[in-house]
Amino acid sequence: MTEHQLRTELDTLLTELRSLGIETVAPAGGTASRLSIRPVSMDRRLATRIAAAMRLASSSLERTEPPSAPGNCSGDLSARQKEILSWVALGKSNSVIASILEISPHTVDTHLRRAFERLGTTDRTVAAIRGIEAGLIAPGGLHAA
Repeated sequence: MTEHQLRTELDTLLTELRSLGIETVAPAGGTASRLSIRPVSMDRRLATRIAAAMRLASSSLERTEPPSAPGNCSGDLSARQKEILSWVALGKSNSVIASILEISPHTVDTHLRRAFERLGTTDRTVAAIRGIEAGLIAPGGLHAA
């Protein structure tokens, strides 16, 4: 389960709890990011979902570093792959990137497929996000043409 999916599930659960009249409170001396639930009588299925979500949240949020993708290393991408991935992060299509860089769309596709492989994905959006998170590309580092 991704962090986004986890947060969505927790938000859904909090909405369900509020609809049942259950309020969440910050624990004494705790932070607002860690919430506890006042004990009340509730549906067993909802309680099971809450417990599972809280276990997942605790283990996910306590990680000190994000899970690494296969082959995710700053030295793994060539300068051209990083450049093309930067354009992908700006939402450019392969044909537009090819036009900007004055290379063929097939060459752009080849660079992207190799970058995807090294970043452990087949999706251009995920590749761009992983590139930004790994510091391989800077968001807004290129200016849209």
